[in-house]
Amino acid sequence: MSKIMEILKTLVDTVKLYLVLLKYELSFITSNSRSDIRDKEALILAPEFPPVVTGGVYRPLSWAKYSKINQWAVKIVTKFEATNHITTDAAKHLHSQIAQESSVYRHCEYPINPSWRACPTINGSILFAIGAVEKAKEIYRNSRPKVVVATGPTFDYFVAGYYLSKYFDVPLILDYRDEWTENPFDFVKSGGVDKFWERRIAKAADKIIFTTELMKQHFSRQFNRYQGLETIYNGWEPDEHKISSNEEKCGDGPIDLLFAGYLGTHTPPFDFLDNLLEIQSNLALEVRVTFLGGVANSIKERLLTSKYIEICSFKDIVPRNQAVEAMKNADGLLLFVPEAMQRYIPGKLFDYAASDTPIIAYGKEGETSQAVIAGRLGYFVTNNDSASLQEALSRIRNYENNERLVTCDWLQSKSRKALAAELFTLLDRTTQRIGVSPTVQ
Repeated sequence: MSKIMEILKTLVDTVKLYLVLLKYELSFITSNSRSDIRDKEALILAPEFPPVVTGGVYRPLSWAKYSKINQWAVKIVTKFEATNHITTDAAKHLHSQIAQESSVYRHCEYPINPSWRACPTINGSILFAIGAVEKAKEIYRNSRPKVVVATGPTFDYFVAGYYLSKYFDVPLILDYRDEWTENPFDFVKSGGVDKFWERRIAKAADKIIFTTELMKQHFSRQFNRYQGLETIYNGWEPDEHKISSNEEKCGDGPIDLLFAGYLGTHTPPFDFLDNLLEIQSNLALEVRVTFLGGVANSIKERLLTSKYIEICSFKDIVPRNQAVEAMKNADGLLLFVPEAMQRYIPGKLFDYAASDTPIIAYGKEGETSQAVIAGRLGYFVTNNDSASLQEALSRIRNYENNERLVTCDWLQSKSRKALAAELFTLLDRTTQRIGVSPTVQ
């Protein structure tokens, strides 16, 4: 009997899911487009937000932090799982940066359990998308935001943004921190209808933001869209870098190289380490490599083998300000750039650059190599180029940036404050024709 009841409940929940989606599809009937618009107020859909500590939280956090000085207000909708207890120093440090005037609303998945054999699966969860829509409708019972901004991954929030922009009858801006169905890495998993949704939302969005030019160009070709595409880079937070090094770099000790941040399967270090072991005997000084932050289990298992263990060490995740100090104290900072990373710039590159410690980017040419060269940030070494790697390591302690002004200008244009200003300028341009009468305060 209980089995039958379970099947019936699943059937009912499946029907409920499709009824909710049908209601959203008929948003032109159920919308509150007649409600007053809150002038210069943006609804931001951010799947992750502090106290969660991931690379995806810094961008929406900066929008909240710098919205007021750009004459905008923001309301942020994020997943309730982001309210995990603040147990680490890193989480506490991030949480402390949320501006007091920021309104953050958290939600759970929509409380049903449908049959996933009969329902659409997307990156993230369609139930989180529905949860975000319902939370936003609850927030704006008698008013509307002036614009909806959805950032991903996860891309369930793009679906939520699509429906909310129709419900509120306001512009939709998408922010691709990573690619969706075109993503070459396994950390963005696509379901059965992701391609359909990405094409549909890409067609409907008023503006689409990317973090690199090559990402934008690739998207344009794949989705046959050539207008309304923007590039706003990732960046760095100057307040995090008001730290002076507590250590003097020793000129005759081992060369200390640092990889800061999570080391995932998409940026394997083994080509670099193998190349380093090959030339180690030709170097005047020993080289040590420290991995600061989490390491994917499959990567760490290989690094703990006898081949690498003598040159590698590991440190747990620390607050960002402590990571910045470690960057300043290192002799060199490592970036691994496999072929799949050609359209990407790792977010850590900007913090690396601000530390004033030279970078060694190792791998394939692309966005990262262009940034290192344009910003005069250090060395780019192609795979298995032993001569170039040896030269970079032999010169790294005496690295002189003879074009420091180039680096300073490049860095200032990539500060979180400057990049947030770019976003809000885009919001101004996108919403300037939207009437606000009467204005809701």
